[in-house]
Amino acid sequence: LLTEDVSRIVSLFSISPLLVLILAAIFLGETLSYSKYVGVFSIIAGSILISLKLDGKRKFSFNRNLLLVIAGTFLISISQVLSKFVINEIQYWDFYIWYAIGFFLMTMLICIPRINELRIVKTLRPKYLSGLIIGRLLGIGGLVMFIISLSFGLASLVAAIYSIQSFLVLIFLLVLSFFSHHLEKIRGIEGLLKFIAVILIIYGVFVITV
Repeated sequence: LLTEDVSRIVSLFSISPLLVLILAAIFLGETLSYSKYVGVFSIIAGSILISLKLDGKRKFSFNRNLLLVIAGTFLISISQVLSKFVINEIQYWDFYIWYAIGFFLMTMLICIPRINELRIVKTLRPKYLSGLIIGRLLGIGGLVMFIISLSFGLASLVAAIYSIQSFLVLIFLLVLSFFSHHLEKIRGIEGLLKFIAVILIIYGVFVITV
């Protein structure tokens, strides 16, 4: 997030459906109809288009720092498949409780060496502190909805629908860019590619959900 535009980072997470599709087929025995596969790949193609960015020489660039995002996406994909494997055996609320406990313990383990840096929260202005709190609450709500969806649907399709967050982030950025000059601007060829990407994503979601 420090080195790249948020839309590019979130978009790269959208290759997760492809990884989940492969892993779910191998370990969960999930198979989709031809049209569903077309929908998944349409979403992935749209997400990759959104991640492209023109540099100063009007050439498309790909920051090496984004390899971290790809590595993280691979780990998340494995996590989603394992989550589906477990949810097949227990209720989703039981799963969420254990997930929350594990997440809390791992977070504390990571944060303990930097516990003194938590004081920075005191220096945050109210609007940033409220944004931090609201963002986390919304994230928890989204996670609960994702787990419930995963308990009732195929992991590959749920992951594909989940990846439309790149489209939603793009929409939010377009709206918020009118109020803040700190956010990325979208124009020219990039804007055209993002428009095509949005069409691909919407088409993919339509194919998957009908």
